[in-house]
Amino acid sequence: MKNRKILNKLLVWFLLITLLPATIVTFINYRISSSSQKKEVTNNLISITESKVNQIETFIDERERNVATIARIPQVIEAIETYKSIFKKSGVNSQEYKNFDNKIRPFLTNYLEIFGYSNIFLISQSGDTVFSVKQAKEASTNLYKGIYKNSELAKVFDRSKTLMQVEISNFNYYAATNEPAIFIATPVLKNAFVIGVVILQIDNKELYKVVNDYTGLGKTGETILGSKIHGKIFFTAPTRHDPNAAFKRIVNSNTKEKNLLEQAIKGIKGNNINIDYRNQETIAAWRYLPSLNGGIIVKIDTKEALASLKDQKNIVIILATVTLFLVFIAAILVAQSISKPIVELTTVVKEISQGDLSKKAPITTLDEIGQLAQSFNTMAEKLQESFANLEDKVKERTAELATANEAIITLNEKLKEENLRMGAELSIVRQMQQMILPRPEELEIEGLDIAGYMEPAEEVGGDYYDVLYTDGVVTIGIGDVTGHGLESGILMLMTQTSVRTLKEIREADPVRFLDVLNRTIYKNVQRMNSDKSLTLGILNYVQGKLSISGQHEEAIVVRNSGHIEMIDTMDLGFPIGLDGNIADFIDQKLIELEPGDGVVLYTDGITEAEDINQKQYGIERLCDVVSQNWQSSAQEIKQAVIRDLRRFIGEQKVFDDITLLVLKQ
Repeated sequence: MKNRKILNKLLVWFLLITLLPATIVTFINYRISSSSQKKEVTNNLISITESKVNQIETFIDERERNVATIARIPQVIEAIETYKSIFKKSGVNSQEYKNFDNKIRPFLTNYLEIFGYSNIFLISQSGDTVFSVKQAKEASTNLYKGIYKNSELAKVFDRSKTLMQVEISNFNYYAATNEPAIFIATPVLKNAFVIGVVILQIDNKELYKVVNDYTGLGKTGETILGSKIHGKIFFTAPTRHDPNAAFKRIVNSNTKEKNLLEQAIKGIKGNNINIDYRNQETIAAWRYLPSLNGGIIVKIDTKEALASLKDQKNIVIILATVTLFLVFIAAILVAQSISKPIVELTTVVKEISQGDLSKKAPITTLDEIGQLAQSFNTMAEKLQESFANLEDKVKERTAELATANEAIITLNEKLKEENLRMGAELSIVRQMQQMILPRPEELEIEGLDIAGYMEPAEEVGGDYYDVLYTDGVVTIGIGDVTGHGLESGILMLMTQTSVRTLKEIREADPVRFLDVLNRTIYKNVQRMNSDKSLTLGILNYVQGKLSISGQHEEAIVVRNSGHIEMIDTMDLGFPIGLDGNIADFIDQKLIELEPGDGVVLYTDGITEAEDINQKQYGIERLCDVVSQNWQSSAQEIKQAVIRDLRRFIGEQKVFDDITLLVLKQ
């Protein structure tokens, strides 16, 4: 079972390593070859298309020059005048008309035969067809009033006469001859006045020679001419696969061929692979035909154009099959040569694992597998030696573990004692913090409604607030020491003591007040070798006037209506204990409070409190709760904020001290 398993794995990997690169390279080569051949075919089609466009344009240009030349021949000018005069006086059936016609007709007939036109018309300026070489149905009819007034013949006559230049008609079906027709017209001038128009009808066969030239287009290639007539796109010339297509085949609106002809007629050239009107996949190139106001498509079936690719694909498949077979045989032989010694080694390892350390792995090769067998043999010998001394080593280790265990028990006892001592010290500091907080009766100041709240995140917090009433001045302090624990708690106690001392000595100047306090705290922090500091805001209230100094969180001033004003304290001070001299940074801001106005102070333990999704409570939510409850008492406002904060935090742990102070006038 193991033998088959490792053999199969090796076989699969050998096949992957060998065949995958070969397959990728073959595929890339095939794609490059396919792309190259498609590009070559496309370039050939583009070249043929450009050539056919040039041939057709040259063909039309020559006919335009011919008609311009014939209009300047004196005999033609004379013929127009005479025919027009006779036609007007006695008509085409008169003897006078026949006599003059017998004189002029041979000349114009000879011209028609030499230059290969289907017909030549002479039209008077009033629109009468006074002469036609073929004596067609339109002879003697008026192109303004007769049955052919809407024909391409009438349209090209009118444009040429009006614009006094050579004009070519659209390639369209002509009812008089019951076949497609192209007309080229030019005005006949005498003394700078138009006396008539000469119109040549181009022989379609000459045009179709260019269209039906299949040089370079193999057995399936063909050329399509198309024009848009009355909103529909028609084939205007016979094709290789449909000789009767001219003006009988309308391009289906939901075919790609209609899209190609529309692009060509609009002057957009391009090339692509598409499905043609025979439902065959073709490679096509298309261009605009300016002279015919239409489009041309030159295409060839992809089966023929890319036939060599199919042969190449078949060869690749045969070679891949042969290669797969040879690689498979080679992979089996190589895999067996590798797997056999591994399986033998596995058998020996199983017996060793069952306790038979006397077994030896056979060393049949000198490669890595042979070295692995030698290593197992060496390991088995060392295991035999180890087992012989194992009991003594176990006893020795047991004695060492017993000694270590006694040492751990002793250390645990010492840690318990130390923890009890530190717990007692922290408890004392916590009690001291709670003891120096303002008592409820201290907050009962005439004219003011004050409520305060502080909850440390740990046994000893770093937040500070105090309310002191001296000589009619209410001084409020609020601060936040960096970090938590014993050091932060001690720094908080020192700050409270310093603030009270400065109040007792009646220091009223905010700059000196905070400067002295800072130097006191800074020197103590240096002595403690600590990196602690605190933000501290000092507010003094006297008879409706409130001054704020010191750097702390933004103060929330609330007007009687509940309107909120935020006071930024960033430029009113500097962190306490961070530098020995901060006098230059201290400033104060004065605020007038009307009855019902007040201020709310807080630490970042409220605004930065997070819920279970780590979303912060935020200053906006704090302001909303305060504003909504401002008509209540300070105590009720405080309780509303703490309740909302608790709901927001939920089961999430509180990571920072929470302090809140509400003052209403």
